[in-house]
Amino acid sequence: MTEILTGIQCPVCSTYRMYRLNRGWMCPTCSNLSKKVHVQALNDYFLLIHPSISNRQCQEFFHFPNQKMISKLLSTMELARTGSHKNRLYFPPLT
Repeated sequence: MTEILTGIQCPVCSTYRMYRLNRGWMCPTCSNLSKKVHVQALNDYFLLIHPSISNRQCQEFFHFPNQKMISKLLSTMELARTGSHKNRLYFPPLT
């Protein structure tokens, strides 16, 4: 059985330890800075784990426990959504 690694994966060195820094994601291993790497992480979540995600689930998956920042990230992406406030769920965009 394979365990799914969570967090934001660095596209340069492939570690799962990127953290949020000034409107971007920083890798502590190779110092790579990326603004949109969370998009790939969210797409991976939708494909591998579940077809919808809540703010809390996103915080846990990204290892980033900032409710307001996750809400802002999810809101700025072109995701379908249902519910409001605590009951809001996000879905991949319809293509």
